[in-house]
Amino acid sequence: MVKIIYLRVSNEDLDESDQLPQIINAFKLVESECLVLRERVSAYKEKDQFKRSEFIKLKALVEEGKVTDVYVYSLERIERNIIRMFEFFFFAESNDCRIHGVLQPSLDLDFDDSPIGTFSRYNQVLIYGLLGENESYMISKRTSKAVVNGDVTTSSYGNKWGAKYQDLEGNPVDDVKVIECMRRRIKFLLDVKNLRANDIVEDIAKKFKIKISVMTVSRVKNGKT
Repeated sequence: MVKIIYLRVSNEDLDESDQLPQIINAFKLVESECLVLRERVSAYKEKDQFKRSEFIKLKALVEEGKVTDVYVYSLERIERNIIRMFEFFFFAESNDCRIHGVLQPSLDLDFDDSPIGTFSRYNQVLIYGLLGENESYMISKRTSKAVVNGDVTTSSYGNKWGAKYQDLEGNPVDDVKVIECMRRRIKFLLDVKNLRANDIVEDIAKKFKIKISVMTVSRVKNGKT
């Protein structure tokens, strides 16, 4: 029997190494006693699901009855789709495997077998599935609304997308996906890591090779960029 720590990020998303220490600390785990699975692939797009080799491995081990617990930083690391999340949660439960999320401590609550207990348990899974899928859905909608693809990538107002961002050599950065991931990284460092603005500036330079200012961090924090 094994405990699995599952770490997933999208291809250009946060570094999965950020998730591991928080999982270990939250659940008092010993890394050497767990199977750690890591992958960089979307959990939102249906067409990418076959690429999730580590998640496919995880499901096979669960189905064989070899897994007692699956630990994630947050439940959307498993799925960013309401139906797939709902199906996997109860697939795991039917194989005597529990799922734990650092950001979802209510997963560890015990519900009684009364009708309201059953409803409450099912409802919380649906809510977590909704939150995960809706975040990816809104990012997709914001990007498609703000960006018009032509000879030059522009915003809906006709301005060059990303013109205000530059790499470390002063060249414009206009890759929409990179910019969106950078902003999500800033939010993560602000909300979860509680880093100072100057430390976030250094982190972004290291991970994305993009030069930002303390004001940029402030604008992201306040939802203005």
